[in-house]
Amino acid sequence: MRGLIGQEADMPGSWPPDDFPNLSDSDYIETGPKTRRYNCIAWAAGDTLRKWWPGPRGIGYWPPNISRETTVEAFIRAYGALGYVSCADGS
Repeated sequence: MRGLIGQEADMPGSWPPDDFPNLSDSDYIETGPKTRRYNCIAWAAGDTLRKWWPGPRGIGYWPPNISRETTVEAFIRAYGALGYVSCADGS
């Protein structure tokens, strides 16, 4: 994404580790190299061609008719539009 003065900036999703204090090295596996083409939100949706983000300014792709807000409910609705369903645990 381009910043206000034309500089490259990371999309949300390239957060510093301090943003996830409860995440440890054993909680995830790296599945590929870092890329600017797509982010983890898009990857989980099976889209490796663009970045996804629900920000209100419309930067990044977001499924049509899903509110552009950074809430758990908006993410649930976005992935639900792809056929994902909520479950009781991470399995």
